[in-house]
Amino acid sequence: MNLKNNVLRFRSPEPQVEIGTTSKPLPPKLHPKVKRRRLIWLVLMVLFFGWCIVQLVIQEIRIAHKEEVLHKRQQELATVEATAKKLTEDVKRYQDKDYLMEQAHKHGYGKPGEKNVPIEND
Repeated sequence: MNLKNNVLRFRSPEPQVEIGTTSKPLPPKLHPKVKRRRLIWLVLMVLFFGWCIVQLVIQEIRIAHKEEVLHKRQQELATVEATAKKLTEDVKRYQDKDYLMEQAHKHGYGKPGEKNVPIEND
């Protein structure tokens, strides 16, 4: 029945010690297929984590670019809103008849029968 014990054994159960020395036992050697599987696993994990890091960097670059665009658009929006506010105030002023008459007198117009006298500012 010694054959049954050796069928699935890849490593020897007893540690390998050199005869005549009292040093620590040598670690058992790994089977070449195990080494190859570990190496393949290590390479795959390094590639996977490298890909993850590259994707994170790319996303950070895209986010930074979009934030710049957003900041520019917010500045444009602020200027457009200020212009719109000024224009709505102008529209309200031009709906007032007194303001319209004042502007007409500044440009030399008046009601029929009125005489415009230019005033010079010194």
